[in-house]
Amino acid sequence: MKPTATSNMASDLQDMGLDLKNLPPLEKLEPNKLRKVMRTFTKSLGAKCSDCHNESDYGAMTPMKKIALHMWNDYVRGLAFEDGTALYCDSCHQGKNEVLDRHDKKALGVGWTKTS
Repeated sequence: MKPTATSNMASDLQDMGLDLKNLPPLEKLEPNKLRKVMRTFTKSLGAKCSDCHNESDYGAMTPMKKIALHMWNDYVRGLAFEDGTALYCDSCHQGKNEVLDRHDKKALGVGWTKTS
């Protein structure tokens, strides 16, 4: 796993009218902003929409959407680097959907990371 890095998404979020240091809960975002935020997710995670969404019902909750919601609300909104720099999805993921070595069962011991 690479060390965390300063986010490259701050200006993208600012252009949407969002402040990385004071983000609203994901479920409170206006649909227009939410779609734009989703684009930063795909870029930050190197993911496709269908990696998280059920293609026949984009609004349906899926295991990956549950993880994304948790990560936004409990990590991105509440954490920052020691120098006060905001943390975002790309800070840890750096273009990869998974950041943990899936062969290291001890590292995977946190229950919310399970997708099935």
